[in-house]
Amino acid sequence: MKLILIRHGETKEGKKGIILGQLPGTLSAKGKVTAKQLASFIKSTDINPSVIFSSDLRRAKETAKIIAKILKLPIKYDQLLRERFSGQAEGKLEKEINWKEYEKKKKPFRRHPEGESFSEVRARARDFIKKINKTKNKDIIIVSHSAFLSMLLSVFYKWSIEKSLKWDFSNRITILDLQKKSRAEFLPLSKIKAIHRKK
Repeated sequence: MKLILIRHGETKEGKKGIILGQLPGTLSAKGKVTAKQLASFIKSTDINPSVIFSSDLRRAKETAKIIAKILKLPIKYDQLLRERFSGQAEGKLEKEINWKEYEKKKKPFRRHPEGESFSEVRARARDFIKKINKTKNKDIIIVSHSAFLSMLLSVFYKWSIEKSLKWDFSNRITILDLQKKSRAEFLPLSKIKAIHRKK
């Protein structure tokens, strides 16, 4: 079984520097185009997903629906795949946050007031891995958010939370092979665009 990890497309709020956390979010025009490009690329390869698991937050749902339409796949929404809850920081601009105070704690336990820590997100990722290990699906597309996908890598490879958070999910496809567990492969959007230009 392979897991194809995709972060939702760019959002209108993200462009403005707004912290969304578990707020819905809305894809920008660029975010929609990126989702189409990623789906078209998957369609042109030997990757053969049978289902899409998606966060139930709007920005992820919009991304998943675009991909599902092109690949003709069913979608299963799961709250486990939600972004890290940012508590009192949600809806605020990044420049409004006291980052010095936020960064006092070590990363695994770092959280915004009333929010969720990375360790708690990692526990959700562990629960999700257990859930899909019980399925008989072949390859699965997962549409989610940066923090959750990072913690999925942490569980999968037993990486530290610090190491996992360095992985960049923006504008790329990350592929995990549950059998090999050797390394994560990734395909950056720049390469995907180049492949499409050659056709």
